[in-house]
Amino acid sequence: MIGEGDNQFQLFDALPEAILILDRRFQIRFWNRIMEQWTDISRIDALGRDLRILLPCFKNPVYASRLEPLFSDGVPVIFSSQFHPHLFPSRLVNGTWRTEQTIVSPLSGREEEPLALFTVIDVTPHTETLKKLDGSIKEKELLIREVHHRVKNNLNLVSSLIGLQAENLKKTERKLAPILDELRAKIDSLSLLYTKLYKGKVTNSIDLKEYLEELIENLFQSTLSNTSRISLHLSLAPLTIKTDRAIALGLIAVELFTNALKHAFPGGEEGNISVELLSPSEHEIELSVYDDGQGLPRDFEVQNCNTFGVVVITGLAKQIGGNCCWEGNKEKGTRFRLLFPGDP
Repeated sequence: MIGEGDNQFQLFDALPEAILILDRRFQIRFWNRIMEQWTDISRIDALGRDLRILLPCFKNPVYASRLEPLFSDGVPVIFSSQFHPHLFPSRLVNGTWRTEQTIVSPLSGREEEPLALFTVIDVTPHTETLKKLDGSIKEKELLIREVHHRVKNNLNLVSSLIGLQAENLKKTERKLAPILDELRAKIDSLSLLYTKLYKGKVTNSIDLKEYLEELIENLFQSTLSNTSRISLHLSLAPLTIKTDRAIALGLIAVELFTNALKHAFPGGEEGNISVELLSPSEHEIELSVYDDGQGLPRDFEVQNCNTFGVVVITGLAKQIGGNCCWEGNKEKGTRFRLLFPGDP
């Protein structure tokens, strides 16, 4: 029970928060010493006054509608510091406004009249700390973006140098030029990933669908002089994985796609190359690259094959915790499957 005697006021005057009590008519029934200090309105001037006259912001009908369930059914109300930071205007010594969070609880007065107990908490130090943390996070994000940007530029420079060397070798050492072109494609895959990291949100994950789609289409356009004889089919599910795993997966995709372009149609035949990315279960991801070309040699066995491409692919597959296999013949072409766990 709340009365108007001094003994009743002493309890609330001892609290470190600003306290006021309203009745249903918005008349102030109590105004503690912290409220006096914060608002520079004395208890004598506040008691019995309509809060809407004393503080005009409460004329907004939203406050009456928010408080009605409290008076009717005893439902507490919170006016958060995010949307109602200055309900009770209070300037600090430095001239800025105090940031407040207001919790309104039901209270019974004399004759069981419903009352609203406002507890106004100063959250200024908390919000200042959050601002500093936010500033620190933004500064770190800027540094990370700068690192990504520099790595991307360095990779582009290396790619350009390799491209120039490959062009020179085409005149003298034709067998070496394609090797440099393949190396350049791998570096370009890394550069593309860092481009996406630089332009997107600072995070340790990447949109795998978007990355593979752009990577393979760029490779397709840059590798073939006549793209009309080969049809490219992409079916990529919208999945995300950690950046370090995306690097390995990008290199695998480049190696597989380059091999398909080089070996599936040796006579310049028309054909199809397909790339699929799906999630067969909640915790697994599957990458498939397949073509309808000449298929694998009859004696092909992964465990006995030590070509550079196979060694790279199987090594990268193990790196991301995956298992891979090749299937193929003259009738069905070649199909590669990689199954690996999604991010935990």
